[in-house]
Amino acid sequence: MAKVFPAPTTPGYHSVIDPTTCPELEFCHLGLLQLDPGQGYSANSEGFERALVVLAGSARITVEGETWDKVGQRASVFEGRASSVYVPIDSTFEVEGLTKDTRLALAAVKAEERHRAFLVGPEEVVVHRRGQETWKREVHDIIGDNGDGRVHRIVIGETFGEAGGWSSYPPHKHDQVSDQETAMEEVYFYQLDPKNGFAIQLLYTSDRHIDEAHIVRHGDSFGIHRGYHPIVSAGGYRVYYLWFMGGAHGRRLMPATEAEHRWLESR
Repeated sequence: MAKVFPAPTTPGYHSVIDPTTCPELEFCHLGLLQLDPGQGYSANSEGFERALVVLAGSARITVEGETWDKVGQRASVFEGRASSVYVPIDSTFEVEGLTKDTRLALAAVKAEERHRAFLVGPEEVVVHRRGQETWKREVHDIIGDNGDGRVHRIVIGETFGEAGGWSSYPPHKHDQVSDQETAMEEVYFYQLDPKNGFAIQLLYTSDRHIDEAHIVRHGDSFGIHRGYHPIVSAGGYRVYYLWFMGGAHGRRLMPATEAEHRWLESR
């Protein structure tokens, strides 16, 4: 099964990760949307709660008759914090582009509880600075702790890695249920700065039944159903990835660091 999904090459809506393209992911699906001013897209969320994250430009977003205008305030993901609208299950929603080349990621997680739609503005995004040395990065929580009681399963944010540096590091996984780990699927969507760069996405298990390295480029996506998944960007190129997670065992983030590399956490 292909785990890297190339960037769409045409405007409009593209379902990138879904049951057809990535049957191993039960909970997490991804769509990408590109609109110009006056162009629109509408759909029903059905059995998936969604976070509509504005990657670039500005949009008008309506959910079940409630409208948020001028959602999005950045020219690219590298120029500010995100804006996002949460769409509950079984809800109609509409997106209208307000600026040229408005781009959104539609992160979808299977859910059963129905909550109310809400906006997360840039001022509500929680910023964490994690790691050190060659694995420093900045992590932005879009819907994290602020989603408790307001969403069913989805956890979503953005990570900004330094050029030539590692992220999702020391290597961790979240594919089992224990006192130290919560099983959750995850999807990554990448951007590079400059755009012609690349990064290397690793995916492996302790028994090396899975032991892979994938080249990922600007606009690609990646589905993770199990295994450790560190990433490193090429020298001179910053890497960004939108990440979102969901599973049957709650929203508490409890990743398990690979035992051989835990010593790095105390440095």
